[in-house]
Amino acid sequence: MKKRFTDCDKWRDPWFRRLSPRAKLVWLWLVDNCDTAGVIDVDFELAAFQIGSDLEPDYLCELQDRVEKLPNGKYWIGKFIYFQYSVGNNKHFSPNCKPHALVLELLEKNGLTERVADTLPKGLGKGPRKRKGKGQDKAFAEGMRSRPPTLEELKAYAKEVPCSEDCAEGYQNDRQALNWTKVKGGLQVTIEDWRSDLRTFAMHWRANEAKRKAEGRSAPVARGVDTRPEKRLKL
Repeated sequence: MKKRFTDCDKWRDPWFRRLSPRAKLVWLWLVDNCDTAGVIDVDFELAAFQIGSDLEPDYLCELQDRVEKLPNGKYWIGKFIYFQYSVGNNKHFSPNCKPHALVLELLEKNGLTERVADTLPKGLGKGPRKRKGKGQDKAFAEGMRSRPPTLEELKAYAKEVPCSEDCAEGYQNDRQALNWTKVKGGLQVTIEDWRSDLRTFAMHWRANEAKRKAEGRSAPVARGVDTRPEKRLKL
């Protein structure tokens, strides 16, 4: 069963409120029956049957500022994709997203790609990825590195986390023991963003630091995990 978003406040919209009762039904029928790009080849006979009323041209005239007749005879709801896919505000279509790829294909088929060009960035790619928080965008971009961080880099970033230099040293010792991987779900996984990983490590470090100091223990170092254990039968 096909489902779509609807605006519950349309009943308060002066434009919708001023439509005739039949025009309102026609609008709702068009929105429910158009394709994923907002295009529809209207079967007026079927529409009249399903709405339960004969359709006259003046009903479509009431919708002319929202529904446009295309050169191929089909009708297009111009604001459909903006509403259904929340396009705008740095949100863009991407051919890598299957639902978006279908919309892009339909737009091109109906000669509408240029009409929505402001929603399609260069190469129809994704918009920039953003992260909340001061300095997080830069930290994320710089955190993706091919080489492990030095102790000086760890201590410098520890002030922003914040965590102590002991925490930074403990983090380096822990991750170096596993060749800059970490244990997650019983497996060793590659660390892609050491800055984000350090923040997570610092939370656990702070939680156990007071207890370690009271007991006079040093921070434990992680050990490698056998990711391919062999089944052995003891006789």
